[in-house]
Amino acid sequence: MFNEKLFMNLKHLKLSNNFINSLRGFGYLPRLVKLDVSYNKIDRILLENQEECYSKGILGLVGLEDLNLSHNLLVDTNGFQLTRFK
Repeated sequence: MFNEKLFMNLKHLKLSNNFINSLRGFGYLPRLVKLDVSYNKIDRILLENQEECYSKGILGLVGLEDLNLSHNLLVDTNGFQLTRFK
């Protein structure tokens, strides 16, 4: 999706209404605090391959506190706990 090395200090990212269907490819953005991916076509939070998910998906966002997944097509969270988010 993008080169995460160019965005190491990114704190807020709003990608609502972009027809995104997966959280794959977000990379490791250690300072990202707020992610808005509302009004997209995301149907699952975690990928089948947990190792890939950690390095390139939502589990790699270790500083994330505020996650907006509203108005998506979520059908499976694969046991992902949303309790750490606002």
